[in-house]
Amino acid sequence: MRTKKSIINLTSNVISLIIIGFGKFFLTKLFIQRLGSDINGLYQLFGQIVAYLNLAEGGVGTALTFALYKPLAENNILKINSILSTVRRVYLYIGGIILTISILLSSFLNNFININLGKKELAVLFILYTFKISIDYFTNISRFLLQADQKEYKLNFIITIFKFLDMILQFYLLILGCSLYLILIKEILIIFFTNEIIKIKVKKEYEWLDLKTKIKDYSCLKNTKYLVIHSLCSAIVYNTDYILLGKFQNLKDITLYSSYLMIINFVLSIPLRAINSLGASLGSLITENDLKKLNQVFLELFTVTFYIASICGVIIYYTISDFIILWLGKGFLINKISVLMLVLIFIHSLTRQPTSIIVNSSGLFKETRASVLIEMILNLTISLILVKKYGIEGVIFGTLLAHLFSNFWYYPLVCYKKVLKERFKNYIRIYFENSIELICLFLINEFILIRYLEFNLTIKTFILKVIILGLVNLIIQTLFYYLRWSSMRKFISRIYKLILKVEN
Repeated sequence: MRTKKSIINLTSNVISLIIIGFGKFFLTKLFIQRLGSDINGLYQLFGQIVAYLNLAEGGVGTALTFALYKPLAENNILKINSILSTVRRVYLYIGGIILTISILLSSFLNNFININLGKKELAVLFILYTFKISIDYFTNISRFLLQADQKEYKLNFIITIFKFLDMILQFYLLILGCSLYLILIKEILIIFFTNEIIKIKVKKEYEWLDLKTKIKDYSCLKNTKYLVIHSLCSAIVYNTDYILLGKFQNLKDITLYSSYLMIINFVLSIPLRAINSLGASLGSLITENDLKKLNQVFLELFTVTFYIASICGVIIYYTISDFIILWLGKGFLINKISVLMLVLIFIHSLTRQPTSIIVNSSGLFKETRASVLIEMILNLTISLILVKKYGIEGVIFGTLLAHLFSNFWYYPLVCYKKVLKERFKNYIRIYFENSIELICLFLINEFILIRYLEFNLTIKTFILKVIILGLVNLIIQTLFYYLRWSSMRKFISRIYKLILKVEN
């Protein structure tokens, strides 16, 4: 039953992402054409500034999901209601705090954003953007219950419908030449109605749900003091690049950088959603304290993750610049070294997920705080030093080094010692062998395959290049992983049995 729910969550997540993702590529190009690269850069910059305001959340959502696993397994309705009621009240305060800070901050934005907009106009746009984020805190508490109960697919259906509606409205607003004001107001309304429909759906699914119960349970927030550190460090690591580029370079550089990140994050989001769909299942497995089964599932998940990361990483490296040319034009390209570093960050972001999910599902936020602190300090320091001289290349290098000297090794160490109860050198051996295979795969592509794929760039030749790269690398990796790793064979066998069960 746990596996079946994970598969359903996985399928709904992937379908939702693909539909929404392709629409975003088209709308981003239209956005830049109609409003300009500076306004697009401003919109992206707002997102990173608001990420700092979201620190007020302090990891409450993560702590809530973790706290719901056990009472859901025990069908403890009183406990579930008291936890959700408590966090609902906390979220109302957080939303109010974020909105208040954004209003105060809006008056000073013109001091560090280089754009030809009036102070009042810039402030109003920022407040509207922040209200779009704040409204989630006022209305979205119900969705955590579905996520923790492994019913995320029911959320995805509603979210996809409203996202699709959002894209249609965005298209018409841009075609009609509407300003960023109307676009932000539209986004606020979409978020509000999405959350209201989800609230109705959750109430229908769990008729016993009572978010206004007077019984409060603050025990679920006990780990948030450590999660605040995680949230702060993550915000700095993932949300300083645009701010540094906006301050020391220009808003067009933000558009260039964000265009590459948009493609990479789209590709990354598909396997990430698939892997994260297993998060609640692994959380349930951890509570059962079956180490043998947990180790088996972890090895299968890690093997499949590295397998996917290697294939996707190669394809991204050899095709992303071609896609940028076809999508936005040659004026939006960055150099090959920057592309390689982005691909390495992509591979790390994907392969770290199995250990991150287990560590977070076990609630080991205190044990991993040193890692995120090191990552934050390194990323901020290196990026700040290099951004003035090297621009985009400098901030990417800062992010890559920060990952390498922190969570690249620390999360697996905690995972193996604290949860899996295995020797860390086993992980090092597995990672090293996978890395050698990845290097061999890149060499095969660089010195053999890519020489036969030098076409005049058109949409047709681009699609052909992606298909050939995908098929050849898929065959190479599938043969290697099936022959080399028993965990891969077990995973394929598990999926095959599940398909047979569904068919019967």
